[in-house]
Amino acid sequence: MPPAEILEKIKDLNPYALKLEGFEDCLIGVAHLRFSFPVLAYDIQKVKTRVSEIDKVPAEDLDRHFEFKRLNEFLGKSGSPVFIDFSNGNNNKRDSGNKKNPES
Repeated sequence: MPPAEILEKIKDLNPYALKLEGFEDCLIGVAHLRFSFPVLAYDIQKVKTRVSEIDKVPAEDLDRHFEFKRLNEFLGKSGSPVFIDFSNGNNNKRDSGNKKNPES
């Protein structure tokens, strides 16, 4: 779903959901959380890449910078977005979930 459609959908579901300005291409959908209203969901790897471009942070410092300097700006308020991590320790490729147990 294109970001514009996601943003239109969240307006109907939760008009108080926080949007990260300038991160529209990192938007992946709407998250429905238990005991909460729906919120916007972002791809954390794409958000980190954008943060590194904006803040001019070297790759080796990005995780720490993101966690301490930027994540607190995004979280903590009602309607805060969630960040989805698609990496599985295998060069950030999505896992199909169809791997067989090597011991079976």
